[in-house]
Amino acid sequence: MELTRVIVILAQCVWPLWTQVIHLTDIYGTIKSPNFPESYPKEIDLQWNITVPDGYQIRLYFMHFDIEPSYLCEYDYLKVYSDSEELAVFCGKENTDTERVPADNVITSPRNVLSVAFRSDFSNEERYSGFEAHFSAADVDECRDRNDEDLVCDHFCHNYIGGFYCSCRYGFLLHSDNRTCKVECNESMYTERSGEITSADFPETYPKTSDCTYRIDNHSSSQPSRSESLVGEQHLPVCSPGRFCSQ
Repeated sequence: MELTRVIVILAQCVWPLWTQVIHLTDIYGTIKSPNFPESYPKEIDLQWNITVPDGYQIRLYFMHFDIEPSYLCEYDYLKVYSDSEELAVFCGKENTDTERVPADNVITSPRNVLSVAFRSDFSNEERYSGFEAHFSAADVDECRDRNDEDLVCDHFCHNYIGGFYCSCRYGFLLHSDNRTCKVECNESMYTERSGEITSADFPETYPKTSDCTYRIDNHSSSQPSRSESLVGEQHLPVCSPGRFCSQ
């Protein structure tokens, strides 16, 4: 066993120092090992970089898989990753304690890029037919459920193929960030002798990016009392969402 590991390490040192990279930008296609369905060659270092438009993910699934088995896939292997995130490493013909095969599983990239790297070492004791895989672009549903801290839109989210847009409830305006819903509440005038002031959308959570000013004007009341006339015009601005500042 130790001699085998030494041979593997030496073989890795003399493997080709370059990788053949194939760039794919179609929204669907097929990836095959060299010579498929015949046995693949020795000392292969091949990588497919798949890119689809923004707003899409990439789905990858295998129709055939037969790569030399080895402990933890240290000989021949196929690796799938997105940017620097490793998604899977496969080798062998069936799942074991140390080897994984894709079987009927579908791999979905977290973003619009996906890379598939295939490596074969300096020798194969048997003939292995390699693999055949298919990929396709899949629309990202940006409106799918998320936690309250990561909502795409404040009020309503509308998904379409390749993107999404937000809209607001009646009485609200869409902020310039195209996601946040705000209210226009500047210079609200109160002339009644008594009443109450509430934050926008009370008792619901007040809107983000709120900047409201409430003006209380007692001069317009008929026959004001002495105490009222001393009060005169008052301003109660909302300096930031949910906080009142007196002047």
